[in-house]
Amino acid sequence: MKPIQTPLSTSTKLTHTVPLFNDLSLYLPVVSALQYATLTRPDLAFAVNKLHQFMSMSTINHWQAVQRNLRYLMHTISHGLFISKSTSLLLHEFSNASWAGCPVDQKSSGGYAIFLGNNLISYSAHKQRIVARSSTESEYDAFANAATELIGLCLLINMLQVPLQSPLILWCDNLGAIYVTDNPIFHTHTKHIEVDFHFIRDQVAKGWLNLHFVSMYDQLADIMTRPLTTKCFAAIRDKHRVHCCEPSGLKGHDRVCCKQTLVMYAQFCITVFY
Repeated sequence: MKPIQTPLSTSTKLTHTVPLFNDLSLYLPVVSALQYATLTRPDLAFAVNKLHQFMSMSTINHWQAVQRNLRYLMHTISHGLFISKSTSLLLHEFSNASWAGCPVDQKSSGGYAIFLGNNLISYSAHKQRIVARSSTESEYDAFANAATELIGLCLLINMLQVPLQSPLILWCDNLGAIYVTDNPIFHTHTKHIEVDFHFIRDQVAKGWLNLHFVSMYDQLADIMTRPLTTKCFAAIRDKHRVHCCEPSGLKGHDRVCCKQTLVMYAQFCITVFY
């Protein structure tokens, strides 16, 4: 089986315009099984979420994308999410959105990656429920979801009596969305996002949350919102600390969180292709 470097191609557009894939009894369990891999593999989160959107009406293109995911998983079967001892207790989050990224209904994709110190502890890739009329709106919707998760984790960690560095930091690469947060006066093109605006602004005013700009080249949530080139994908995957789990790859006090069921996925891949 030829190895592949990324789970999704940047040139592939997943739509309903090609012949349907007749064997749903194969497509459904494979995609469902891949969902379990995302528990410890943030690099698969966007691709699997994308494939899951076509569970009821999959096409040949979708099945080919599933096969690509399996080839990628086979190539990186020994990879897992590393958790290591850290002196930093800074809880910070990268939030991003891909405006109108879905060619079917023009909805955007949102995602976030939350770090405690250097360790990735929570992440998400999801399709937004709204049809955003601007990139600012799609970023703001991603803000609201990301901030909710971030604050929830903060409260949980505080219940465990772990002193966090404050305020919490949310990194974003959209200056327009950050400027709206600092401006208490609504403009006509932002009135329809009033609820999310007040939620985010309230957290900033209370001192819970600080929004900071991050360049698109350092946006670690980019992997959750769109397909990336091999170079960009590998760079973000490394920053998420998804590395080889082989004993020779472990250093110092590093610990790896990797499901043994990935071996079962590899065996399933071989069954499917051979």
